[in-house]
Amino acid sequence: GDDAVFVVRAPEGFKSHLNCSNYITTSKGAIFGALDSAASYTELPPASAPKACDSARDGREAHVVINTLGLAAGVQYVIALSLMSNPVATPSPNRWGVEFGDQAAEPFEGFDIWTFHSAVLEPVSTEVMQVDDPLAMRPARVTFSAANLIPGVAA
Repeated sequence: GDDAVFVVRAPEGFKSHLNCSNYITTSKGAIFGALDSAASYTELPPASAPKACDSARDGREAHVVINTLGLAAGVQYVIALSLMSNPVATPSPNRWGVEFGDQAAEPFEGFDIWTFHSAVLEPVSTEVMQVDDPLAMRPARVTFSAANLIPGVAA
């Protein structure tokens, strides 16, 4: 028929939902918000809305079934897949792959995982403690440097 599979291959540590149908977005507004960069993209026609999505390869690969009827060559369509989990650190190699039907893109560099650098966990005291209560307080000092700006309310 007119169905083709859109495949997303993620680096080690990323995991999509087993049944990922409820985690796909094709709305430009939902994906880009009000960003001007959305202007060059086109939403999938209603007849080409994703029909099904499942994952393979331990969740690192998502297979989205799309009807190709009405899709035009050279048009940049939008589709987003929300993942179940990210790795705890940026994987190496950090290369993503996509294919649709009989076409595939060259693997491309992924994004850095927002994490903390130079994290140190130190005990406040090195004294020996009685361990009668497993929930007893054992104070520790945590220091870190954020990789990105963390928005928040000024104190």
